Amino acid sequence: MKRRSKTLGVAVAAAVLAWTIGLANPLVTGTHWSLTTVAFAQEEATAAVEGFRSARFGMTEADVRKALMKDFDIAEDDIVSSNNSLEKTTSLVINIDEIIPDSGSAVAGYIFGYKSERLIQVNIIWGSENEATNNAMVLVRDLVATANILRRYFMKQGFPSESMITNTPLEGGSVLVFRGIDDQGRVAKLKLNISPGSVNAETGEEEQTVSLILNYIVNPSEPDIFKVEEGQF
Repeated sequence: MKRRSKTLGVAVAAAVLAWTIGLANPLVTGTHWSLTTVAFAQEEATAAVEGFRSARFGMTEADVRKALMKDFDIAEDDIVSSNNSLEKTTSLVINIDEIIPDSGSAVAGYIFGYKSERLIQVNIIWGSENEATNNAMVLVRDLVATANILRRYFMKQGFPSESMITNTPLEGGSVLVFRGIDDQGRVAKLKLNISPGSVNAETGEEEQTVSLILNYIVNPSEPDIFKVEEGQF
């Protein structure tokens, strides 16, 4: 994502990340969070959601692979390809460590459209499934801190005020930490999920699961996924 002026455990994670935000199962880059700024002096900057770091919406899979190796200093073998049998989309999935200090490991998925075969969405997930820790409270604390850091960051990026939603409770204990829509309808969305998990066989206590999910979406209302056309059957 960049700013512009007005004038201008991978196998399981891959299956989760392959779902786009347009369906009922909705679920960013290297070591810095600054946007590329092209605003001129005394001009009001506006947010433009264009992808994540060097991976931009509209890129081919080959181009995104190159971007990931450059952005995260990884080998091509570190990139896992995944297919979504329902949406007929493909994804590239990678593991990322410490995007933000103390945020823990994350899994990032780059989704390519069914018809276009171009990048249409990026999902980044932090949480229990990625962390080898038994201290749920520490994980919750760290992810809440990361959520607050990112909310504060996104609120300064020039999204139209009428498009922004912050810290809104959702069903099931989730919180919509931030949602912003740029002037082309593209979305940046951050959601925190804290929910009861399985019962620990040794302690008998219920363990919480927690995740923080960041989505960059090119077209949330009409995602490029497989759909049966009216009248086909």
